Amino acid sequence: MKMIILITTIILQIASGFSQPCPDGDIKFETQSEIDEFILNYPNCTEIIGDVTIRGRGIKNLDGLININSITGSLSINENDSLLKLMGIRNLTSVGGNLFIMGNSVLVDLTGLDSIKSFGELIFIGSNGSLVSLSGLNFENKVNSRLSITGNPNLNTLIQLQTVDTIIGHLLIASNSLLLDLSGLDSLKYVSGSISLRNQQNIEGLGALTTVGATFSINDLNISDLSVLKSLTSIGSDFELGLNKLKNFSGLTSLKSIGRDLHLWSSDSLRSFEGLDSLNYIGGDLFIDGSHLLTNFGGLEQLDSIGGLVIYNCSALKNLIGLNSLLRARSIRLYYNNELSDLSGLDSLL
Repeated sequence: MKMIILITTIILQIASGFSQPCPDGDIKFETQSEIDEFILNYPNCTEIIGDVTIRGRGIKNLDGLININSITGSLSINENDSLLKLMGIRNLTSVGGNLFIMGNSVLVDLTGLDSIKSFGELIFIGSNGSLVSLSGLNFENKVNSRLSITGNPNLNTLIQLQTVDTIIGHLLIASNSLLLDLSGLDSLKYVSGSISLRNQQNIEGLGALTTVGATFSINDLNISDLSVLKSLTSIGSDFELGLNKLKNFSGLTSLKSIGRDLHLWSSDSLRSFEGLDSLNYIGGDLFIDGSHLLTNFGGLEQLDSIGGLVIYNCSALKNLIGLNSLLRARSIRLYYNNELSDLSGLDSLL
């Protein structure tokens, strides 16, 4: 009897040796056969301790990873020319590190990521040539990661983000050429980090946004006003605008404070600061470069404190009227403003 038990124990130990729960450390898949064989070699593997990278020509599906429900490190699915879907990781519920979905030329959506409830620091969706939607990304009301969506030329909707009202991190949306607007972000109210919007068609969809914790940057968009930002009240760091069709600040009537610089460049069409009726504080510099149609500072009558004033190459600027309430400014620097004949408007400082 003891001999039978001993033999059975030895057999079980040998079997367990042939079927390890999971491989040690980071894992990289470069071929379809490596993915297919994973479930055969590690049928009991559900949690990978480390990073997972999937990158290879000819990888068409991830079905061999069907048992994986947790990755403690980052998940990178990059530069796969034949990967049509992500359904093979549909049981994945947690990614402890970053999520990178980049350069997958035939991937049309993110279906398969539906079960993931927890991400690490960064979610990066970039340069996926056939991606048309973010279907598969499921957030409730909060994203606890930096979110970057950039260079996806066929992406046409952000509707999968419609429940999100808070992002604890940064938001980058750039160079998604078929994305007509930012509808889908209609519930977004608070971003703890920075927002960067570049080379998009417009910013419609941000009407609920009230607070940006760090820098708010809007560049290379063909928009003439910022009326969609009617609810915005505060920006924690810089407000950077490079909008050559911006005529005024109509719609920003709720904005009261900018933590650091208000930085305007390439604002060739800017005629006034109309719309900034509630702005009373700029913690850094009010910096203006190349606003050739600006003649004065009308619209900034409530502004009483700035770190400094820097005006560069504003060829039509005649005076500084509009800054009459300004009580504090550490420095004033004026360069190449050929029509500026007096400093009217700085009476409270002089």
